[in-house]
Formats: sequence, C-alpha cells, structure tokens
Amino acid sequence: MVKELIEDKIYLESHLLCYIETGALAFKTDYKEFKVHAGEFVVLHKAQTASFYKIGNEQNEYRSYLVFFTDDFLVNFIESVKVLPEKLEESVCLSVNKGNERIQTMFSSVDHYFEEQSEFDGPILSLKLRELFFEIANINKHMLLQIFQAKQQVRCNIYKVMEENFSKPVSVADLAYLSGRSLASFKRDFKKMSERSPAEWMKNRRLEEAEKLLLTSDLSITDICYQLGFENTAHFSKIFKKKFLKTPSDVRKTI
Repeated sequence: MVKELIEDKIYLESHLLCYIETGALAFKTDYKEFKVHAGEFVVLHKAQTASFYKIGNEQNEYRSYLVFFTDDFLVNFIESVKVLPEKLEESVCLSVNKGNERIQTMFSSVDHYFEEQSEFDGPILSLKLRELFFEIANINKHMLLQIFQAKQQVRCNIYKVMEENFSKPVSVADLAYLSGRSLASFKRDFKKMSERSPAEWMKNRRLEEAEKLLLTSDLSITDICYQLGFENTAHFSKIFKKKFLKTPSDVRKTI
C-alpha cells in the first residue's frame, strides 16, 4: 500500500536539485504543482516557498537526494559550458526530468563517501556537483536551460513581486532576484515606486494585511503573526500598536 509519509513546507534560500531514488515527492510551489517519481529529478529556483509530500513505495520506503547550490557555483558552471546562449529570449518552463544510471551511480558514490568520511572535502564536493550537472546537460539541454535560467531571471514588475511575496521570509536581495534585477538596480527602481525603503514597505504591507485578517478572519493572533512573517507575537504587537495606536487584541475586540 502506497502511503504519504510526511508533509513539509520550506523556504528555499538556495537553488535546489531534487533526485528521487525510492518513492515519490509531490511538490507545490508558488507557481506549479507536480510529482517527482523514482528515477526522476527537478530543479527549483531559490527565493520561493515549496510545500511537499514524501510518498512511500509499496513497501512504504522513501529515499531522495536534495542538492542545494548557490549563484556562485552556478556562474562558474555556466562559464565552463559553451553550448548555452548568452541570453535567454524567453522563459523556460519548469519540468520533471528522467535520470539515468550514471546519475544514480553518482549519488550512490556520494553516499559511500559520507559513510566512509566524517567530513566531506569542499573541492571534492564541488567536483562531484559539476560532474552531476554535466551529466544533466548530456541528458537534456532543456533541463540545462532551466538551471541557466535560475541565474538569469526575466525582469518583471516590482510591485507585483512585492505583493506576491510580502508575507514570506524574503530578504531585499531575494526580492531583487525575483524581479530579475541586481540589488542596486532593484533599490534604484523601487525608489521610483515608493518613498519607503523596500524593508519599510514590506513591514507596512504586512501590518495592513494583519489588520485586515484580524477584522475578517477567524485566525488567532499568533497564527496571523507567524503567517505574515513577524518574528514573534511581542514584536508583532509592539509595531502594530505603533502604526494603528491599538494592539492586535484591541482590534479583535471590536469585531
């Protein structure tokens, strides 16, 4: 009997390559829902929230490999690959891809190394990761373009990015990445949109949403606090009162 084992939700601070060895993994990102089966892999870009279910096989077994990689690694890898265009003309859709025996062998060799060594040597890990990405390039160029796109985001409307992400634990650097801009360009363009700094805008937008939820939902004050990304209830109450001259409890009592 196939059984769903665990549901998790994470915020991706780095890019993620996920390979499923046994069982399956059902993902739900900000933009898409999909399932990765045994022998398949997928790449998710950083600065987004992903919910997922781990699903066991007939014996209720599940095993996967999660490889987190940075922009710096991505830049170095892209520079060593000569078959890619300098610029993507259009967005490449995220897709699940079939692995092969070589990819499975690579992950198994890393497994063996961890069993034999207490610490993984940095250069060896980097070499293994580059080898893995080159194999991915051999399997599917479309997949390589998805990886390339993780570094070269398409510019999009800043206000739309802010509205879609204000309740998430994003940094200003994350917002710049999501908008397809450098941090300096993002701050410069944001200044044209608002007199507030990006951080101040986010705080104000969260407080406005908090007031709305206090008045229109059955969520507890604690749930509202953490759902909107505030540090803790004491901090939430303090800055809420500073803006509205009432505590969250005072607002809730007016309903």
